[in-house]
Amino acid sequence: RTRAYVEAGTSQAELSRRLGMNSSSSLNRWLNSSYNGDVEKIEKALEEYFRAQLHESAIPVDGAKERLTYLSTKYRLFAASNGPFEQQRHRLEKAGMLGFFDELFVSSAVGFSKPMPEFFDRCFALAGVSPKESAIIGDSLTADIMGGKTAGMKTIWFNKNGETETGGTEPDFTVASLYEIKNIL
Repeated sequence: RTRAYVEAGTSQAELSRRLGMNSSSSLNRWLNSSYNGDVEKIEKALEEYFRAQLHESAIPVDGAKERLTYLSTKYRLFAASNGPFEQQRHRLEKAGMLGFFDELFVSSAVGFSKPMPEFFDRCFALAGVSPKESAIIGDSLTADIMGGKTAGMKTIWFNKNGETETGGTEPDFTVASLYEIKNIL
């Protein structure tokens, strides 16, 4: 059960609180009685709960709207994600940021996932742009930065956690705050 809580991105205590239960043991009793102790069913229920919460979450990173406002006056903007289309669209809309983007490219609609070159090739074709005139700003060294570099784009790693190890993937630029992007673009 512990793995299911970790995968759901919450603790037993937090999930208990959100479900209106007064303790983790109350949550455990409820899950076990509701799902007859079937760990797979419990994990599935927690995953569904996590996905529903993620769908409704829309907490912008500090400086996101300001940078989007700035960038949208200079460039066409596209969002690229491996997440579900409707979830990503809903989260951007809820955060008041959907209108900044010309298009939302998600792996399920594109047919490939980041960092696959085919994902980026399809996005370039749909957007009518070339890699050389494009840049990607992303927080994933693998999906965003490695994928963007392989595709021939300029890359800006949003290193919000101050990581020091890049695993051999070297971004063209690194920013710790979105406010720093104005110094690059």
